[in-house]
Amino acid sequence: YPWKEYLLYEPRAGFRWLVEAKRHWSFVVPLNPGDVDTSGPRYKGERFSHFQSGQACVDGVLGEFYWAVAQGERAGTDDYVKPPRMLSREQSGGSAMASAAREAKGKKDRQGVSNQGELSWSLGAYQPADELWRAFHLSGDPPPPEGVAPNQPSPWAGSLGPVWRRAMAIVAAIVVVFVLLNVAGGQTVHRQTVSIPYTAAPGSAEAATFAGPIFMPRDGNVQVRVQAPVSNSWLYLDGALINEETGAVDEFDLEVSYYYGRDSDGSWSEGGTTATAYIPTVPPGRYTLRLEPQWEAGQAPPEYQLTVRSRVPRFAYAVLAVMAVLSWPVLMLLSWARFEVQRWNESDHPWTTSAD
Repeated sequence: YPWKEYLLYEPRAGFRWLVEAKRHWSFVVPLNPGDVDTSGPRYKGERFSHFQSGQACVDGVLGEFYWAVAQGERAGTDDYVKPPRMLSREQSGGSAMASAAREAKGKKDRQGVSNQGELSWSLGAYQPADELWRAFHLSGDPPPPEGVAPNQPSPWAGSLGPVWRRAMAIVAAIVVVFVLLNVAGGQTVHRQTVSIPYTAAPGSAEAATFAGPIFMPRDGNVQVRVQAPVSNSWLYLDGALINEETGAVDEFDLEVSYYYGRDSDGSWSEGGTTATAYIPTVPPGRYTLRLEPQWEAGQAPPEYQLTVRSRVPRFAYAVLAVMAVLSWPVLMLLSWARFEVQRWNESDHPWTTSAD
Protein backbone atom coordinates (compact mmCIF):
# COMPACT_ATOMS: atom_id res chain seq x y z
CA TYR A 1 0.00 0.00 0.00
CA PRO A 2 1.25 3.57 -0.64
CA TRP A 3 2.30 6.07 2.00
CA LYS A 4 3.99 9.48 2.14
CA GLU A 5 6.87 10.64 4.32
CA TYR A 6 7.30 14.35 5.12
CA LEU A 7 10.71 15.41 6.45
CA LEU A 8 10.64 17.93 9.34
CA TYR A 9 13.51 19.84 10.89
CA GLU A 10 13.89 21.77 14.12
CA PRO A 11 17.39 23.01 15.14
CA ARG A 12 17.26 21.61 18.67
CA ALA A 13 15.35 18.38 17.97
CA GLY A 14 16.89 17.58 14.60
CA PHE A 15 15.06 15.72 11.86
CA ARG A 16 11.72 14.00 12.26
CA TRP A 17 9.07 12.63 9.91
CA LEU A 18 5.37 12.84 9.45
CA VAL A 19 4.13 9.66 7.79
CA GLU A 20 0.70 9.53 6.15
CA ALA A 21 -1.04 6.34 4.97
CA LYS A 22 -4.73 6.19 4.06
CA ARG A 23 -5.11 9.63 5.65
CA HIS A 24 -3.78 8.33 8.99
CA TRP A 25 -0.79 10.22 10.40
CA SER A 26 2.17 9.24 12.59
CA PHE A 27 4.98 11.34 14.05
CA VAL A 28 8.21 9.34 13.65
CA VAL A 29 11.57 9.74 15.42
CA PRO A 30 14.78 7.78 14.69
CA LEU A 31 16.17 5.44 17.35
CA ASN A 32 19.60 4.16 18.22
CA PRO A 33 19.68 0.41 17.44
CA GLY A 34 21.29 -0.19 20.82
CA ASP A 35 18.12 1.10 22.53
CA VAL A 36 15.99 -1.59 20.90
CA ASP A 37 15.90 -5.10 22.34
CA THR A 38 15.37 -7.17 19.22
CA SER A 39 14.03 -10.18 21.16
CA GLY A 40 10.37 -9.33 21.14
CA PRO A 41 11.17 -6.64 20.13
CA ARG A 42 11.10 -4.29 23.13
CA TYR A 43 11.76 -0.61 23.51
CA LYS A 44 12.04 0.98 26.98
CA GLY A 45 10.57 -2.17 28.49
CA GLU A 46 7.51 -2.23 26.26
CA ARG A 47 6.97 -5.25 24.05
CA PHE A 48 5.71 -4.69 20.52
CA SER A 49 3.78 -7.21 18.40
CA HIS A 50 4.77 -7.97 14.84
CA PHE A 51 2.32 -6.45 12.39
CA GLN A 52 3.79 -6.91 8.96
CA SER A 53 6.95 -7.28 6.91
CA GLY A 54 7.52 -6.20 3.34
CA GLN A 55 9.55 -4.40 0.72
CA ALA A 56 9.33 -0.62 0.49
CA CYS A 57 10.02 1.15 -2.79
CA VAL A 58 10.49 4.90 -3.41
CA ASP A 59 7.90 5.90 -6.05
CA GLY A 60 8.65 9.61 -6.11
CA VAL A 61 10.63 12.44 -4.48
CA LEU A 62 9.57 16.08 -4.13
CA GLY A 63 11.61 18.86 -2.52
CA GLU A 64 15.17 19.32 -1.32
CA PHE A 65 17.07 16.78 0.75
CA TYR A 66 20.61 16.70 2.11
CA TRP A 67 21.13 13.09 1.08
CA ALA A 68 20.70 11.34 -2.20
CA VAL A 69 17.22 9.93 -2.67
CA ALA A 70 16.48 8.09 -5.88
CA GLN A 71 13.26 6.78 -7.29
CA GLY A 72 13.19 3.00 -7.23
CA GLU A 73 15.22 2.55 -4.04
CA ARG A 74 14.10 -0.47 -2.06
CA ALA A 75 14.26 -1.45 1.59
CA GLY A 76 13.09 -4.38 3.68
CA THR A 77 10.72 -3.31 6.42
CA ASP A 78 9.36 -4.84 9.60
CA ASP A 79 6.64 -3.08 11.61
CA TYR A 80 5.71 -3.85 15.22
CA VAL A 81 2.83 -2.22 17.03
CA LYS A 82 1.70 -1.34 20.51
CA PRO A 83 -0.95 1.32 19.86
CA PRO A 84 -0.57 4.22 19.70
CA ARG A 85 3.10 3.48 18.92
CA MET A 86 4.73 1.60 16.06
CA LEU A 87 8.32 0.34 16.09
CA SER A 88 9.77 0.02 12.59
CA ARG A 89 12.91 -1.64 11.27
CA GLU A 90 14.22 -0.73 7.84
CA GLN A 91 17.26 -2.14 6.05
CA SER A 92 18.64 -1.56 2.57
CA GLY A 93 21.59 -0.18 0.75
CA GLY A 94 20.07 3.27 0.66
CA SER A 95 16.73 3.77 2.34
CA ALA A 96 15.57 7.34 2.72
CA MET A 97 14.83 7.14 6.43
CA ALA A 98 18.04 5.32 7.29
CA SER A 99 20.10 7.79 5.26
CA ALA A 100 18.34 10.67 6.95
CA ALA A 101 19.11 9.24 10.36
CA ARG A 102 22.78 8.99 9.44
CA GLU A 103 23.06 12.41 7.83
CA ALA A 104 21.10 14.08 10.62
CA LYS A 105 24.05 13.56 13.01
CA GLY A 106 26.84 13.41 10.48
CA LYS A 107 28.43 10.26 11.93
CA LYS A 108 28.01 6.58 11.21
CA ASP A 109 26.46 4.35 13.89
CA ARG A 110 24.38 7.28 15.17
CA GLN A 111 20.59 7.70 15.36
CA GLY A 112 19.60 4.26 14.21
CA VAL A 113 22.17 3.42 11.51
CA SER A 114 24.41 0.40 11.85
CA ASN A 115 27.68 -0.09 10.01
CA GLN A 116 26.26 -3.01 8.04
CA GLY A 117 24.61 -1.28 5.11
CA GLU A 118 21.62 0.87 6.00
CA LEU A 119 19.84 -0.39 9.11
CA SER A 120 17.52 1.87 11.08
CA TRP A 121 14.98 1.68 13.82
CA SER A 122 12.30 4.34 14.29
CA LEU A 123 9.39 4.92 16.62
CA GLY A 124 6.12 6.30 15.35
CA ALA A 125 3.27 7.73 17.43
CA TYR A 126 -0.24 7.99 16.03
CA GLN A 127 -1.20 11.61 15.49
CA PRO A 128 -4.84 12.72 15.15
CA ALA A 129 -5.26 14.65 11.93
CA ASP A 130 -7.14 17.55 13.54
CA GLU A 131 -4.15 18.22 15.83
CA LEU A 132 -1.86 18.41 12.80
CA TRP A 133 -4.23 20.78 11.03
CA ARG A 134 -4.18 23.09 14.04
CA ALA A 135 -0.39 22.81 14.49
CA PHE A 136 0.27 23.75 10.85
CA HIS A 137 -2.58 26.28 10.71
CA LEU A 138 -4.24 24.51 7.80
CA SER A 139 -7.65 25.69 6.70
CA GLY A 140 -10.71 23.48 6.65
CA ASP A 141 -11.08 20.05 8.16
CA PRO A 142 -8.76 17.10 7.51
CA PRO A 143 -10.12 14.42 5.19
CA PRO A 144 -11.57 11.43 7.05
CA PRO A 145 -9.17 8.50 7.45
CA GLU A 146 -9.75 5.19 5.71
CA GLY A 147 -10.10 2.04 7.78
CA VAL A 148 -8.01 1.41 10.91
CA ALA A 149 -4.29 2.21 11.06
CA PRO A 150 -1.81 -0.34 12.48
CA ASN A 151 -1.02 1.88 15.49
CA GLN A 152 -4.37 3.68 15.80
CA PRO A 153 -5.57 3.70 19.42
CA SER A 154 -8.81 1.81 19.96
CA PRO A 155 -11.56 4.10 21.30
CA TRP A 156 -12.66 1.18 23.51
CA ALA A 157 -9.33 -0.04 24.90
CA GLY A 158 -9.00 2.44 27.76
CA SER A 159 -12.51 2.02 29.15
CA LEU A 160 -13.10 -1.68 28.45
CA GLY A 161 -11.18 -2.98 31.50
CA PRO A 162 -12.67 -0.58 34.09
CA VAL A 163 -16.21 -1.11 32.77
CA TRP A 164 -15.84 -4.90 32.99
CA ARG A 165 -14.38 -4.68 36.51
CA ARG A 166 -17.30 -2.54 37.69
CA ALA A 167 -19.79 -4.84 35.97
CA MET A 168 -18.33 -7.95 37.57
CA ALA A 169 -18.44 -6.26 40.99
CA ILE A 170 -22.15 -5.53 40.47
CA VAL A 171 -22.76 -9.11 39.29
CA ALA A 172 -21.04 -10.43 42.41
CA ALA A 173 -23.27 -8.19 44.55
CA ILE A 174 -26.38 -9.47 42.75
CA VAL A 175 -25.33 -13.08 43.39
CA VAL A 176 -24.68 -12.38 47.09
CA VAL A 177 -28.05 -10.63 47.51
CA PHE A 178 -29.85 -13.45 45.71
CA VAL A 179 -28.21 -16.10 47.88
CA LEU A 180 -29.09 -14.18 51.06
CA LEU A 181 -32.69 -13.75 49.90
CA ASN A 182 -32.92 -17.45 49.12
CA VAL A 183 -31.63 -18.33 52.58
CA ALA A 184 -33.75 -15.84 54.50
CA GLY A 185 -36.56 -15.10 52.05
CA GLY A 186 -39.77 -16.95 51.34
CA GLN A 187 -42.37 -17.91 53.91
CA THR A 188 -44.43 -21.08 53.77
CA VAL A 189 -48.07 -20.01 54.36
CA HIS A 190 -49.80 -23.31 53.60
CA ARG A 191 -48.91 -26.98 53.24
CA GLN A 192 -51.39 -29.77 52.60
CA THR A 193 -51.62 -33.32 51.27
CA VAL A 194 -54.59 -33.52 48.93
CA SER A 195 -56.39 -36.84 48.42
CA ILE A 196 -58.90 -36.87 45.57
CA PRO A 197 -61.96 -39.07 46.26
CA TYR A 198 -61.58 -42.41 44.52
CA THR A 199 -65.09 -42.13 43.03
CA ALA A 200 -64.49 -38.64 41.57
CA ALA A 201 -64.24 -38.16 37.84
CA PRO A 202 -61.52 -35.99 36.23
CA GLY A 203 -62.63 -32.34 36.10
CA SER A 204 -65.69 -32.91 38.27
CA ALA A 205 -66.79 -30.71 41.16
CA GLU A 206 -66.28 -33.67 43.51
CA ALA A 207 -62.55 -33.74 42.63
CA ALA A 208 -62.04 -30.03 43.31
CA THR A 209 -60.14 -28.91 46.40
CA PHE A 210 -60.51 -25.65 48.34
CA ALA A 211 -57.45 -24.96 50.47
CA GLY A 212 -57.51 -22.31 53.13
CA PRO A 213 -57.93 -19.94 54.63
CA ILE A 214 -54.42 -18.82 53.63
CA PHE A 215 -53.04 -15.62 55.15
CA MET A 216 -50.58 -13.54 53.11
CA PRO A 217 -48.62 -11.43 55.62
CA ARG A 218 -47.10 -8.93 53.21
CA ASP A 219 -47.16 -7.73 49.63
CA GLY A 220 -45.24 -10.02 47.27
CA ASN A 221 -45.38 -12.92 44.90
CA VAL A 222 -46.90 -16.31 45.70
CA GLN A 223 -45.40 -19.66 44.76
CA VAL A 224 -47.70 -22.66 44.37
CA ARG A 225 -45.83 -25.96 44.22
CA VAL A 226 -47.30 -29.40 43.62
CA GLN A 227 -45.59 -32.76 44.00
CA ALA A 228 -47.39 -35.87 42.71
CA PRO A 229 -46.00 -39.42 42.40
CA VAL A 230 -47.16 -39.87 38.81
CA SER A 231 -45.61 -42.69 36.77
CA ASN A 232 -46.17 -42.85 33.02
CA SER A 233 -49.14 -40.58 33.59
CA TRP A 234 -50.03 -36.96 34.27
CA LEU A 235 -51.92 -34.63 36.60
CA TYR A 236 -53.29 -31.25 35.50
CA LEU A 237 -54.55 -28.61 37.95
CA ASP A 238 -56.64 -25.59 37.03
CA GLY A 239 -56.04 -23.21 39.93
CA ALA A 240 -57.29 -19.91 41.28
CA LEU A 241 -56.18 -17.80 44.26
CA ILE A 242 -59.25 -15.96 45.60
CA ASN A 243 -59.09 -12.93 47.89
CA GLU A 244 -61.87 -13.52 50.42
CA GLU A 245 -62.16 -9.80 51.23
CA THR A 246 -62.21 -8.28 47.73
CA GLY A 247 -63.20 -11.24 45.57
CA ALA A 248 -60.19 -10.71 43.29
CA VAL A 249 -59.12 -13.88 41.49
CA ASP A 250 -55.66 -14.80 40.17
CA GLU A 251 -55.81 -17.85 37.90
CA PHE A 252 -52.98 -20.24 37.04
CA ASP A 253 -52.45 -23.82 35.96
CA LEU A 254 -50.01 -26.61 36.75
CA GLU A 255 -49.16 -29.87 35.02
CA VAL A 256 -47.16 -32.73 36.47
CA SER A 257 -46.18 -35.46 34.02
CA TYR A 258 -43.55 -38.15 34.11
CA TYR A 259 -42.90 -40.83 31.50
CA TYR A 260 -40.10 -43.35 31.10
CA GLY A 261 -39.32 -46.45 29.07
CA ARG A 262 -36.74 -48.19 26.95
CA ASP A 263 -36.17 -48.34 23.20
CA SER A 264 -33.41 -49.28 20.77
CA ASP A 265 -31.27 -46.42 22.09
CA GLY A 266 -31.63 -47.52 25.71
CA SER A 267 -33.68 -46.19 28.60
CA TRP A 268 -35.30 -42.75 28.47
CA SER A 269 -37.43 -40.48 30.63
CA GLU A 270 -39.12 -37.09 30.35
CA GLY A 271 -40.92 -34.71 32.66
CA GLY A 272 -40.91 -34.88 36.44
CA THR A 273 -43.05 -35.24 39.52
CA THR A 274 -43.14 -31.57 40.55
CA ALA A 275 -44.56 -28.39 39.02
CA THR A 276 -44.44 -24.77 40.17
CA ALA A 277 -46.50 -21.70 39.34
CA TYR A 278 -45.93 -18.08 40.42
CA ILE A 279 -48.54 -15.41 41.00
CA PRO A 280 -46.95 -11.92 40.99
CA THR A 281 -47.79 -9.03 43.31
CA VAL A 282 -50.35 -10.48 45.69
CA PRO A 283 -51.44 -7.99 48.39
CA PRO A 284 -51.67 -9.06 52.04
CA GLY A 285 -54.96 -10.60 53.19
CA ARG A 286 -57.00 -13.75 53.59
CA TYR A 287 -57.20 -16.11 50.62
CA THR A 288 -58.68 -19.40 49.45
CA LEU A 289 -56.94 -21.60 46.89
CA ARG A 290 -59.17 -23.54 44.48
CA LEU A 291 -57.68 -26.50 42.57
CA GLU A 292 -59.65 -28.45 39.94
CA PRO A 293 -57.71 -31.56 38.92
CA GLN A 294 -57.74 -33.68 35.78
CA TRP A 295 -55.85 -36.91 35.23
CA GLU A 296 -55.53 -39.72 32.74
CA ALA A 297 -58.81 -41.56 32.23
CA GLY A 298 -58.89 -45.12 33.50
CA GLN A 299 -56.36 -44.50 36.25
CA ALA A 300 -56.92 -43.92 39.94
CA PRO A 301 -56.93 -40.27 41.02
CA PRO A 302 -53.43 -39.36 42.26
CA GLU A 303 -52.63 -37.91 45.65
CA TYR A 304 -50.52 -34.77 45.62
CA GLN A 305 -48.60 -32.56 48.04
CA LEU A 306 -49.48 -28.84 47.94
CA THR A 307 -47.12 -26.12 49.24
CA VAL A 308 -47.84 -22.37 49.10
CA ARG A 309 -45.08 -19.84 49.82
CA SER A 310 -45.09 -16.04 49.90
CA ARG A 311 -42.37 -13.56 48.78
CA VAL A 312 -40.15 -16.15 47.10
CA PRO A 313 -36.96 -14.89 45.36
CA ARG A 314 -36.92 -15.94 41.70
CA PHE A 315 -33.76 -17.04 39.94
CA ALA A 316 -35.07 -15.62 36.64
CA TYR A 317 -35.00 -12.09 38.09
CA ALA A 318 -31.37 -12.50 39.13
CA VAL A 319 -30.52 -13.73 35.63
CA LEU A 320 -32.31 -10.76 34.05
CA ALA A 321 -30.45 -8.37 36.37
CA VAL A 322 -27.10 -9.93 35.45
CA MET A 323 -27.96 -9.75 31.74
CA ALA A 324 -28.90 -6.08 32.09
CA VAL A 325 -25.64 -5.28 33.92
CA LEU A 326 -23.51 -7.13 31.35
CA SER A 327 -25.27 -5.79 28.25
CA TRP A 328 -23.16 -2.63 27.93
CA PRO A 329 -19.79 -4.34 28.67
CA VAL A 330 -20.62 -7.04 26.11
CA LEU A 331 -21.48 -4.42 23.49
CA MET A 332 -18.21 -2.65 24.28
CA LEU A 333 -16.31 -5.92 23.95
CA LEU A 334 -17.92 -6.61 20.56
CA SER A 335 -17.07 -3.08 19.38
CA TRP A 336 -13.47 -3.48 20.57
CA ALA A 337 -13.21 -6.85 18.79
CA ARG A 338 -14.63 -5.39 15.57
CA PHE A 339 -12.07 -2.56 15.69
CA GLU A 340 -9.18 -4.97 16.30
CA VAL A 341 -10.36 -7.30 13.53
CA GLN A 342 -10.23 -4.36 11.12
CA ARG A 343 -6.72 -3.51 12.32
CA TRP A 344 -5.22 -7.00 12.21
CA ASN A 345 -6.88 -8.04 8.95
CA GLU A 346 -4.47 -5.62 7.29
CA SER A 347 -1.49 -7.37 8.87
CA ASP A 348 0.47 -10.56 8.27
CA HIS A 349 -1.61 -12.10 11.09
CA PRO A 350 -5.28 -11.55 10.19
CA TRP A 351 -7.87 -12.48 12.81
CA THR A 352 -10.31 -13.59 10.13
CA THR A 353 -10.02 -14.74 6.54
CA SER A 354 -12.19 -14.22 3.49
CA ALA A 355 -13.69 -17.67 4.10
CA ASP A 356 -14.92 -16.49 7.54
